[in-house]
Amino acid sequence: MEVKFKDIDRSREYDSKNIDEIKKKHSEFDALKANIRQIEEQQKTLNTEVRHDITDIKSRSMRDNLLFFGIPEVRDSENREKDSDYVDKVLHIIETKMGIESA
Repeated sequence: MEVKFKDIDRSREYDSKNIDEIKKKHSEFDALKANIRQIEEQQKTLNTEVRHDITDIKSRSMRDNLLFFGIPEVRDSENREKDSDYVDKVLHIIETKMGIESA
């Protein structure tokens, strides 16, 4: 009978140690889970900032690229002077109508 009580007592001690280890691991797991959530939020914020920066950079680069249509292009070398006239006209429009200085 006494042997059974000792076996039961040892078994309870073993179970108690296991429960303590499980509680410790569970606490560590909760801390890791909270850390992962924090990192995920930081990553989402960084992704949003990068998207905004990319959009801003694209917008800035497009702002400097103006396209003009309907202006005839001279291909032969004899009429290159006409190209110069068209360039002067476009620059005049940019400066006077669009208000862009030093075009």
